[in-house]
Amino acid sequence: MDIARSFSHMFKDSSWFFKVFLGGSFLVGSVVIIGLPFIVGYVVEHIRGIARQNESVLPEWKNLRHIYQQGLVVLLAGLAYVALFIAFVIAVGGMPATTLTIVGGAVILFVWMPLVLIQYAKEPTFFSCFSILEIVKRWALHPFLYAEALAIGFLTVAATVLFGWMSMIVGWPFVIFWGILVQSQILGQLAAL
Repeated sequence: MDIARSFSHMFKDSSWFFKVFLGGSFLVGSVVIIGLPFIVGYVVEHIRGIARQNESVLPEWKNLRHIYQQGLVVLLAGLAYVALFIAFVIAVGGMPATTLTIVGGAVILFVWMPLVLIQYAKEPTFFSCFSILEIVKRWALHPFLYAEALAIGFLTVAATVLFGWMSMIVGWPFVIFWGILVQSQILGQLAAL
């Protein structure tokens, strides 16, 4: 796995600026939830492209309906995981314990959902998002690579969120989207294993 390549691969695409600009624009739209399925769908397309060894080209923003549908499927799967976890916490503890709920939600979001993204990129059906044995089997083959990739991806996105404002605030969503592309490139490398 080449982590360094993840930070510069998008610049090999001749239209990278337009694609990052459009992604940042959808990220701004995510504030009111409208853009979020587009971002997640684009991440799925990017993971799929990297897994197919198409390193030098970012996905096109042409088939927006398809991108939106893919993102919506993954988001619905994520909501189902969160709902199941909250139901489990309530069933076990009676009332949702705040700390447990926050920690569990963070694990679902930052550890489990990237693995679900890889699974969905490999097998694009709603039910594949719940193929827990398949997801765990992928992780079990390369646990240290997954841990490293998830940590680096999370830290990259966190750094762009925290320090992206330095790009004169107007560029903040575009820097964050670049961080998302770095993370999805890393996940694409994992999907190719």
